[in-house]
Amino acid sequence: MLVGRSTCSWGCRPIGPRRVVAQSGLTGGGPWVKVDPRTLETGQPGVYAIGDVTALPLANGQMLPKAGAFAQAQGEAVAARIASTFGGSEPTATFAGDGACFLETGGGTAAMVTGGFLADPPAVRLTDPSPEHFAAKRAFERERLAAWFGH
Repeated sequence: MLVGRSTCSWGCRPIGPRRVVAQSGLTGGGPWVKVDPRTLETGQPGVYAIGDVTALPLANGQMLPKAGAFAQAQGEAVAARIASTFGGSEPTATFAGDGACFLETGGGTAAMVTGGFLADPPAVRLTDPSPEHFAAKRAFERERLAAWFGH
């Protein structure tokens, strides 16, 4: 079983689990579903959670950013794990925690947060804001919309 919920930077829907996920007990009464950072398994065998519904702690005590790029990578890892299980083999795919997300800083500029978020300590870098990063953010959004929704 796979549970998940994501959002987009332009406000598609709020971040957090749907009521049915909270009522399922997967959140343990908290606001997020706790998962193994590498396998994305919940406390229930064979149940995975991805995206904004998850609480994915980093080595420094912070949480993995709620970004679509991470949700996509998590989904790919979980899909491979489920396919392995259905294929009769032990799942080996893992979520690496590598990625990037944009941070709009106003005035037509954005910064990028990049790195290996699951490293110990997290190897994360924040770039200086620039119009070029803002343009890259907008291009990334258009690409994702086309890839995910055919727009």
